[in-house]
Amino acid sequence: MKIKLCILSILICMSVVKLNAQFRLGAEVGMNVSSLAIISNSHNVDVSGGLSVDYLFKNGTVLQSGLFYSRKGASGLWDQYNYSCALRQGDFHLGYVEIPLMVGYRIPVMNNVYIVPAVGAYFACGAGGYAEVDVIVSNENGTGRYPDNWNPYKDFRMEWLADTKINAFDRFDSGLRFGLSGEISRFVVSFAYDLGLKKVWSGFDTESYKTDTHKMKNRTATVSIGYKFSL
Repeated sequence: MKIKLCILSILICMSVVKLNAQFRLGAEVGMNVSSLAIISNSHNVDVSGGLSVDYLFKNGTVLQSGLFYSRKGASGLWDQYNYSCALRQGDFHLGYVEIPLMVGYRIPVMNNVYIVPAVGAYFACGAGGYAEVDVIVSNENGTGRYPDNWNPYKDFRMEWLADTKINAFDRFDSGLRFGLSGEISRFVVSFAYDLGLKKVWSGFDTESYKTDTHKMKNRTATVSIGYKFSL
């Protein structure tokens, strides 16, 4: 009897949600500025985009999710704590497939115009990306520069030269996401800030980069435009 009542309650709740909610699908494209939240690193400017899905309730609450592709990372990272003969520098562009889970509230401004603050989390898996690595070697014969390309999700090493190993980035990332968007009819302009909570890299395999001083976590600000349509 209790099981039947539970099933009936769930069906009633689902019916209420269906009557008081509306699905929307959309497409978004934008640009982001990212860093790895460490000392003396530069920012990357890269692309993002994907498909969004919203679940609108009549009371103004909105559940937001979707499937997106974003590039993050940082440029101009120097292995400034390595005192061997090989000094390393890298530009890292990390590709991620992301699924955000957010809850927001649509604040009406005028007819068909809304401001939507939202907060939630994102979950990401590394997919693609590239890195450009420079190894600068100084010895009694002078100084040489050896550029190379690298898949950042795999370990890097120049076999012929010592002290050049770079550990791979962790493919999986997650963190908090804060958003603010403006809706004008079916068009949307959005801003989001990702605060990565997971350490995604151990650095240039030196002890100084493994300390808590250098928190290798993604920090990303994204501006995008999109279009949404109801189902």
